[in-house]
Amino acid sequence: MKYWSSVFLALVVLSAAEAQAWEYLNSAHPVWCDVPRVRMLAPGSDDLGLEVSESEVRRAFDAWAAPECTTLRYEYLGTTTQSGNRFDYDSLILWDETTDWGTDAVGATTVHSSPATEAGNSCIRSADIQLRGFDRAWTTDASLAKGNVLYTFNVLAHEVGHLLGLGHSADKSALMYTYGSVATPSLTEDDVAGVCALYGESGSIQDCSVEGCPNDMFCREGLCLSAGARCGGPFGCEDAQSCVALNAFSYCLDLCDFRVSAACAHEDRFCSPRMGDGSAGYCMPGKPGHLADGAPCGEDFQCGSGMCHEGACRTACTNHDDCADGTRCTVITGVGACLPALPFAAACSDSAACLSGLCFDDEAQGSSYCSITCGGAAACPEGARCLSSRVCSLAAWPEVEDADAGTAHPGVPASDSGIPRDPEESLDGSIDAPTTDAPEGLRASSLSAGGCSVVRPFANGASPLVWIVGVAFLLRRKRAAKN
Repeated sequence: MKYWSSVFLALVVLSAAEAQAWEYLNSAHPVWCDVPRVRMLAPGSDDLGLEVSESEVRRAFDAWAAPECTTLRYEYLGTTTQSGNRFDYDSLILWDETTDWGTDAVGATTVHSSPATEAGNSCIRSADIQLRGFDRAWTTDASLAKGNVLYTFNVLAHEVGHLLGLGHSADKSALMYTYGSVATPSLTEDDVAGVCALYGESGSIQDCSVEGCPNDMFCREGLCLSAGARCGGPFGCEDAQSCVALNAFSYCLDLCDFRVSAACAHEDRFCSPRMGDGSAGYCMPGKPGHLADGAPCGEDFQCGSGMCHEGACRTACTNHDDCADGTRCTVITGVGACLPALPFAAACSDSAACLSGLCFDDEAQGSSYCSITCGGAAACPEGARCLSSRVCSLAAWPEVEDADAGTAHPGVPASDSGIPRDPEESLDGSIDAPTTDAPEGLRASSLSAGGCSVVRPFANGASPLVWIVGVAFLLRRKRAAKN
């Protein structure tokens, strides 16, 4: 299946042609579905120098973005020393002043675009402009432009028009006229009509929420945006970038710190925490949103935090200290998010969801709920009891009989540590079964929660030791009397 098509156009310095209206680049009507990203290959033109070369590039793009009827925007990314590739989604501007091409063309633009959609539109992915200066000179003074001295703005603006999706116009006064024979310092009415037809409010760009996007682009607020330069195989990424697989392709994504605002350099990229490794994120297509934490959302890019979870904006985190009061850092799909924490007694399945960080599986209660630790100065909330395991339980105290008073009452006495004991569990791990029906020789003891203690035969008289000592004393006196 064909995903790309290339169109090569050249500006020729020759005689005039018959006038016509502006035209699309081709029958597919290709336009930028993303914001054009522009780089210039250093060092620019030898005639102009690096600084002036950059200035002229920006001047040409600014001219096309200036008309009030257009919504066109672009990003200038500065200079580069890499020639790029057709999948890099950047537009490269370069001067070639050493190659004899054997033609009269002083500029050439190669445009790579996707196949046309059912609506008839095609997305431009990448476009490169070559400015040919062999045996020619470049100038920024229109009055000096003659013969082999070329007026830089004219040539650049013409090629930028192709880059944007405009074809040649036969209007002799237009910048997009086939032959650049006249120095034209600005766009003409015909040029403005063309760019506004392509990028005006009622222009040919379709709403991708209805028409959809090519499979290597992302629909963001009605516009198809690319994630970045394609990578893999012979195509690598720049420093501070990583090659990340998204949908069917891999892209060079910029690393970003999701803890700071405006973390991405490009205005149409937001920092996505969920795309990173939990400590950093990646810049993804989409203009950063401004929805606050907890606000309803549908997409990550709509949130100021860059994360939409279960219909609400959530702040990314690496620990609990990153979260506001009432929220807790909980890991979701490999990244931490500050989620509303569950209070005491709320049903839970994971301790991370509880404000206390403790989800207690209460077998006596037959449920799991958020609990807290207790003991010493840490008391349980009203209606809860502190188990020997130092966890607050919602299970009710069992009713026990007071052997002395003969009345029923809830509760157990405190242990030596001051923590109430679990009535079902003794300190040594044995089970105290509450009962008043003690076997012979045993009686109910009020010193435990209904437990039993041994009742000895001499409980109401002298102890066995006293009787033994007494008998021994009488025997000794009897022996002494016989002697």
